[in-house]
Amino acid sequence: MSAEGLRQRFDEKADDYLPIVQKCSVSVLKNGQANITGLNTGHIPLDADVFPMNNSGTQKEKVSRTYKGHNGYAPIAAYLGMEGWCLEVESRPGSQHSQKGFVPFIERVLCKARVLTKKKVLVRLDSSRDAIENRVLLRNAEKVSYIIKWNPRREDISKLHKRAFAEGKVTEPRNGKRVALLTIRTRQTYKGKNYCFTKVIQVTERTVNKHGPLYSYRILPSRAGGQT
Repeated sequence: MSAEGLRQRFDEKADDYLPIVQKCSVSVLKNGQANITGLNTGHIPLDADVFPMNNSGTQKEKVSRTYKGHNGYAPIAAYLGMEGWCLEVESRPGSQHSQKGFVPFIERVLCKARVLTKKKVLVRLDSSRDAIENRVLLRNAEKVSYIIKWNPRREDISKLHKRAFAEGKVTEPRNGKRVALLTIRTRQTYKGKNYCFTKVIQVTERTVNKHGPLYSYRILPSRAGGQT
């Protein structure tokens, strides 16, 4: 059978083969007794993110514009432990919104992680996953903590800058540099239930660099929650 014919046969049976393929990574790691190293907090890190692929100049099915500005795919992958063991890679069109299909993906990944470890899991996600449905899911998951980089798209950055230095813990590592750390408790409603989340904001203000005086500040946002 030609390579083209074999690919067509796989395409026809893809839905039937997928559950088997999804179990393979866990079986390999479990049977191979893979070492899964955790953090000094006792958590096992679980990272998930999209990585765009450059397939420009091809006519492949579902190739489309990625957020990197080229045509290709945007698969999402999940990695467990300090070693970065890959639990699953889901192929996606390049233009697919990062949140679309993420909830069932992370649910599957958490089930796989539970097969490999009974320790607490720390899920770490970037700002494209800062959706309340994700936070509620992770908050309600058993023995799961999470850190999601905060997406400030609807926030007034200048007000947060002032509030951080007025209410937060301020340090001065060197002359001309101040760092403010502010913790905010926010309440949100999702499907008729109220939830409280913790937002941690770090603001760095620099007024002097090696070339002389200046004025700028940078906010490094994150959102932490779940069990500890």
